[in-house]
Amino acid sequence: MTDEVQELPVELTAFVAEAVERGAVWALQNEEGYAWCESEEEEGANALIFWSSAEAAIAVQQAEFTEYAPEELPLSQFLFGWLPGMNDDEVLVGVNWTPQLEGLEVEPDFLQELLLEALPEETVARYQADLEEAEE
Repeated sequence: MTDEVQELPVELTAFVAEAVERGAVWALQNEEGYAWCESEEEEGANALIFWSSAEAAIAVQQAEFTEYAPEELPLSQFLFGWLPGMNDDEVLVGVNWTPQLEGLEVEPDFLQELLLEALPEETVARYQADLEEAEE
């Protein structure tokens, strides 16, 4: 990893490591969409919230989003579907927020870069092949 990655907040490096290890992230969803909050970092921006464990997502769901249910998202889908779409829509990523709705907000393209750096090359190639196959 680069020196830049080593200087990242512990919460962000933990999110990346756990997401890579589990091969998934979690979001909260209901019939109206996914859990989001107004950004604390950028005025007028929103953040969609994701967790690197089901337990952390459930803790927030029980505290603040009782009408939502946790949903597991494969890391490949998050990397090559969600993050590019969020970047296009100028929506930030809320990373492992607490039940008090506190946590980091990062740019989707930056998080994608960190995840791709952390994944073995063969896993990235498999994710890309799966994506291409699904698009056919």
